[in-house]
Amino acid sequence: MQPPPRKTGIGAGGITAIVAAVIVIPALLFIAVTAGLMTVAKNHISQGANEPTNSYGNASPSDPNQADPEPTSTVYRMDERPGYESMVTYVTDKLDHYKDEILNNNTMFMSEYRIPDTQDGTDYMTGYMAALLGTVNEAKAAANETSEDPDALDAKIDSYRTTVDTLEARFKKGRRSAFR
Repeated sequence: MQPPPRKTGIGAGGITAIVAAVIVIPALLFIAVTAGLMTVAKNHISQGANEPTNSYGNASPSDPNQADPEPTSTVYRMDERPGYESMVTYVTDKLDHYKDEILNNNTMFMSEYRIPDTQDGTDYMTGYMAALLGTVNEAKAAANETSEDPDALDAKIDSYRTTVDTLEARFKKGRRSAFR
């Protein structure tokens, strides 16, 4: 009696191993390279962000003995100002507060703020959220704004807080015309 013929070829386990090697290994390699590049970029950006810039956008010299070829002035960035981060947190928290209330119980939200359950009421609520979102997005987008006058940047930071507070006050008073 002859032994059963031996199977030739690759079994299911071998095919699985090959597929894993062809798909998983390049994916992991891509993730590792991307993470490395992001780390290098982040370190490069954070090193440059901590140095004041001159009017030409170049970092001021680290060596105080080295003379600049031309007189320069300090340029300030919005996101480097002391009140910027707390302002972004403040306006984002306001948006998140109302968004969470609406998503958790839309009917209760409309009842609490005396918003009629009509298309006009929905438009009013949506308009308020759009105005809040617009202010939050504008505040975040202003992070890279620069000025030689730090007081101008600080005033703009304060204006975002004031805008959000004004929008909220109008909303709570039921001023429907404010959000159309």
